[in-house]
Amino acid sequence: MDNEIELTPGRVFTAISTFRILQEPLRSFPQILSAAAQAVVSLRRLEKYLHGDEVNSEAVEKLSDGAECALSIIDGSFKWSPEDEGLILNNINLYVKPSSFIAIVGMVGSGKSALLSCILGEMEKVTGTVKVGGSIAYVAQSAWIQNGTIRDNILFGKELDHVKYKNTLKLCALENDLSQMTYGDKTEIGERGINLSGGQKQRVQLARAYYQSADIYVLDDIFSALDAHTGSYLFKECIRSALKNKTVILVTHQVEFLREADMIIVMKGGHIMSSGTYDELSQQGTVFGELVDAHNKALDDVTVQYDMDYDTTTDDLISQSSCSITTDPTQLPSTPSSPFSKKHVRGNALYDKKSQTFNEDTHEQNRVENKFDDDNFSSSLIDEEERAIGRVNMSIYWAYWTKSFWGLHIIVLLFIQTCWQSLQISSDFWLADFTSEGTSINPGKFISVYSYLAIGSAFFVLMRSLLISISGLRTAQDFYQNMLDSIFRAPMSFFDTTPTGRILTRSSTDQQKLDFDIPFLYGTSLAVGFQLIGVLFVTCKITWQMLFVIIPLGWAYVAYLKYFLNTSRELTRLGSITMAPIIHNFSETLSGITTIRAFCHQERFKSTNSRLLNTNISIEFHRIAANEWFGFRVESIGTMILCSSALLLVLLPKSIIQPGLLQLNFACDFHYVLFMTFVDALGYSCYKVVTNSA
Repeated sequence: MDNEIELTPGRVFTAISTFRILQEPLRSFPQILSAAAQAVVSLRRLEKYLHGDEVNSEAVEKLSDGAECALSIIDGSFKWSPEDEGLILNNINLYVKPSSFIAIVGMVGSGKSALLSCILGEMEKVTGTVKVGGSIAYVAQSAWIQNGTIRDNILFGKELDHVKYKNTLKLCALENDLSQMTYGDKTEIGERGINLSGGQKQRVQLARAYYQSADIYVLDDIFSALDAHTGSYLFKECIRSALKNKTVILVTHQVEFLREADMIIVMKGGHIMSSGTYDELSQQGTVFGELVDAHNKALDDVTVQYDMDYDTTTDDLISQSSCSITTDPTQLPSTPSSPFSKKHVRGNALYDKKSQTFNEDTHEQNRVENKFDDDNFSSSLIDEEERAIGRVNMSIYWAYWTKSFWGLHIIVLLFIQTCWQSLQISSDFWLADFTSEGTSINPGKFISVYSYLAIGSAFFVLMRSLLISISGLRTAQDFYQNMLDSIFRAPMSFFDTTPTGRILTRSSTDQQKLDFDIPFLYGTSLAVGFQLIGVLFVTCKITWQMLFVIIPLGWAYVAYLKYFLNTSRELTRLGSITMAPIIHNFSETLSGITTIRAFCHQERFKSTNSRLLNTNISIEFHRIAANEWFGFRVESIGTMILCSSALLLVLLPKSIIQPGLLQLNFACDFHYVLFMTFVDALGYSCYKVVTNSA
């Protein structure tokens, strides 16, 4: 037919080259769709977050210095968020003079902590006005302790004043605790204060508030985690003595402290039921009377139970003494009339204990004070994250390869890839022979053979994808299960010295690389690597003269690669290590956001977060710059090979090389340039993932 188009080598291999260029975009198209869908979901979530409600900075009006009012709430109604239908606090009217001691009492859920939150500006103000005169120091009911030394937690960003600091430790009853610690106030506190008791954390919080020298102290049930003796000491020495010229607002369930209050506020159901002094409220006999009666009844029950236990113990001692002989007067049974009665024994024991430990406590206090004066004295509880140095050990690769199927799938994968590449090369040569001049191949036979080769290639590609998916999934599952087993079996000391951010990084970012990145990258890199070997084989078979160009350029490529890996390896590891502190700092800031805002330290924590982010981003920038540096040189080497091949094919006589093989050789050289670039990107990505895991 006149309109038939002749299949010349130029047309055929140009079409084949175009199709192969389209392979990667078509193969990546489903992933692009998936990434686009994830991007849309992420953008919607970010948009919702950025348009969310924020704390109204104007909800609390700041009064000027020297104001006659320390706190004023007029007709205040509050709720936690604008979406809430009901009010948490309603019709709140409160006026507090400077240097007053205000106690807030009420049953559980009556709104005591909510009242403190509205003073701090943490609640949504519906109606009314809130005015605060002076700075605020806040001690939360649930202690918030930063991961750092005890001294850092107490100073909380302020400069160290040794006299004031020692006085703070004394008033908050921390001297004895610090004397028992090896490193004193330089002892590093674990995450969320995990190596401190509840009472110690509460006293560190109180010391932090006292050291700030604020005008108003908002204390939310600070005695709940303290024993009676320590609580009484803090109330007398700290609240009523050291803070006597400050405004103190205290939420408490300790009725015995209420007589000292200038005003008692009784909360019930989100309302202020009554207010006044202890004597005034006791005479009214309202809700406050019920609270006092409930407290006294609970104490009576405990006292009765103690007396019953004591009587039982006394009877047992008498029955034992009736059938035994002793000459030691201290072993005689105690009776109310004997000199060894319960009252005398307890009093003498306390006296002996105090007299015995007086000198020891004085010595310990002096030792601790000397320790405090040494600013270079420090300890480290949190272990530094381990970072490998130098090349990635082959044991890392071997551990991944042999984690599933004892590594046999690697042999099968190499066999499949070899067969696939052989079929690819065979199809190229078959196509070159058919398009050569003077060929005697039947078109039907050509199409049949070419179809069989294509079907065989597709089959091996399917087998390769299935094997990589199955082995990668099983390997990732085994690694994750081993990690979970290690975490569940780890002692508590591991969690004391390992931040949560580091564990979350391992179980999220690093595990994601095992789940998706490594199987895809090493499978695709293996395919492209075999294609690159095949292209070099075809090029050298058709024009062996290209060896004089490929060998020196190959040496240059290896030299660039070694120089590049030394830098990129360390940058990749540093990038992985600097990510965990960001997560840890962010979670720690969120857990203590109320305390941070109460002390007005938002800018300091923003600065810390920005510094950590800048460190990680700067390392990532240098890593990408190093990758671009290496990629430019790889592409230059590929371009040199392509130009050299084209020049060589033009200069060689026609008798040495057939036109069909000439087109095949040029197409292979063009693919070589693409493969060099692709191998650079894939190989580096795969190496980056393995380096992070190492």
